[in-house]
Amino acid sequence: VYQPITDIQNEQITGFEALSRWSHPERGSISPVEFIALAEETDLIIEVGDLVFSRAIELLSQLPQHVFININVSARQLDDDQFLQRVVDKIKQHGIAPRRLKLEITETMVVDFNKAKQWLVKCREIGFLVCADDFGTGHSGMEQLLELDFDVLKVDQVFVRNMFKDDRYKIIIESIADMAKRLNTKLVAEGVEYEKELQVLQKLGFDFGQGYLFGKPMSEEDAANLF
Repeated sequence: VYQPITDIQNEQITGFEALSRWSHPERGSISPVEFIALAEETDLIIEVGDLVFSRAIELLSQLPQHVFININVSARQLDDDQFLQRVVDKIKQHGIAPRRLKLEITETMVVDFNKAKQWLVKCREIGFLVCADDFGTGHSGMEQLLELDFDVLKVDQVFVRNMFKDDRYKIIIESIADMAKRLNTKLVAEGVEYEKELQVLQKLGFDFGQGYLFGKPMSEEDAANLF
């Protein structure tokens, strides 16, 4: 399924995040927390990841040129030397510009900074944008910013949800916004649900927002029909 990502300033849908879902004929809906974790313990995550990229790229071929799709990349995919080449082959088959794919990696995946740097360089050479997912929730966020040159920071929803409950959350989100501007890094806010949150994010200069205020995860058909 695909959750809309909206341009914060003009409130227009400009992209989606691809989210894995499994609707089992006997067990019903299975949480990705369960099946992704199991797949990551084996090489099955490589096949699952390839399927997600194939489906997302097929959808991109039906969408306007300005629309992008964010896709989460697993640690095993990072270790797979042929992963990026397979993605490149897929986008070439469909005539998709590399900039329309944003690859999301979480802080917990970055154990070896040198290896991550090399991977980011490869992505940049191809033209893929790389996004730091759930930024601000781990212990090494600042080290990531120093060591890795991300194109996009995706600020975890915990800051958006709590910025009206606790001033400390608002101070941190303001600091992240200021820092991102100085580093020339795009910002995405996760978990946006209310108009008052949107107004604060607009003032802070956030680039994109994702959350129920803009749209719930939807099918490929519904995502295509939005345009």
